[in-house]
Amino acid sequence: MFLYLISHNKKEIKTHTYIGASGNFSRRLRQHNLEVAGGPRITRRAAGYWLPIMVLELPSNRKFSSKVLKREWKSSSRGLESRVRKGFEIAKKYKVKISPLAFILKGLSVSLKEYEMMNSSLSKDLNTIIFKDFINIGVAVDTEYGLIVPNIKSIDSKTISNIASEVKELADLAKKRRLKNEHLQGASFTVSSLSGVGGKFFTPIINPPEVGILGLSRTFDSLRLDKLKLETVKMLPVSLSYDHRVINGVYAIQFINHLSEVLNDIKFLEDSFK
Repeated sequence: MFLYLISHNKKEIKTHTYIGASGNFSRRLRQHNLEVAGGPRITRRAAGYWLPIMVLELPSNRKFSSKVLKREWKSSSRGLESRVRKGFEIAKKYKVKISPLAFILKGLSVSLKEYEMMNSSLSKDLNTIIFKDFINIGVAVDTEYGLIVPNIKSIDSKTISNIASEVKELADLAKKRRLKNEHLQGASFTVSSLSGVGGKFFTPIINPPEVGILGLSRTFDSLRLDKLKLETVKMLPVSLSYDHRVINGVYAIQFINHLSEVLNDIKFLEDSFK
């Protein structure tokens, strides 16, 4: 199997050829019924980091639909039963203050690894889909200068407490206009949170070339009938927008269902905290 490496900087020194084995990539080929496009290559840039990707050829029927659909965005909204507040008990045990967003971002990184197409992008010619072997989640920050989206690199390898610290640091830098280019480049998915403002559902706009964005709103109390007894549960309103040229509705709902399962796994929250 071929390993593709690419950078997000337009200034390139030269291109090398590289062949490597990757079980992950071969699994993707079988899972999505796609073919490797072109020859193996590494694109190198003058400074910065290397981002591993794989370029796969779209089947003819999907090439046709991607061109017909142009840029078709879909949005799916629902309320997830949320036990993220259980995380506060864990944080209290460690005597630290953690934002619910940090727990959600960590859970999201798990779902993006499982549902890789949500972490992909579509080529400009609409013929290939680009899978990424990295998960860099952008977090939209509202500043007096406008909306800015720095991203957390390799978020899947970080603990919840690390993520919480980095979110706060990036938000502070954004508001002071001290972000560097590296903070703004390389995102593979974005989260927009309106939990501090209110409301339940909204339609977040995708940040190209990403194919998905998750909108979060403030949790609310909802009544549920369980064994003929009414109980109150916390619901987290989420709104997922996705590029329909790459993602179909069933895949999007499966992604949201998986995220719900992850966020309600108390053991996962405990194991991921420190």
